[in-house]
Amino acid sequence: MKKTVQKAASLLLSLLFLLALVPMASAVTIDCQHDWKLVEDTTVSVGDARTCKAHHHIYQRCWHCGMENYENERTYYTYPSHTQHTTSANCDGRTQTLSWYCSRCSYHGQTVQRCPNAPHTGECTALPLSVGPEVTIK
Repeated sequence: MKKTVQKAASLLLSLLFLLALVPMASAVTIDCQHDWKLVEDTTVSVGDARTCKAHHHIYQRCWHCGMENYENERTYYTYPSHTQHTTSANCDGRTQTLSWYCSRCSYHGQTVQRCPNAPHTGECTALPLSVGPEVTIK
């Protein structure tokens, strides 16, 4: 008798669950009066030593239901300059070597340039990461 009551209760709960799903399923099929907005997805990757490569993808998405519309989609590329962040720097008294990375595309590079305080000995005061006393070569 106890097993029969448990089976009946289980069957009743299953039916109630199925009945609860019917209104939810019908709500999904209601037509949305789409209100489209333009969406631009941009992905940045390494371009070359001077620029990043940005891939722009433009399409429409409904504000209400989230449906995406690719009927008038556009794709284009731009090549923005690297956003350089210096990670290390050194100077031999005449030439500076700056190691950097781009915060947009993670490109790693080096820049070699004449030291603005050349010639000198000791620590270079013109480096972006290390400032110390400078001794001038005579």
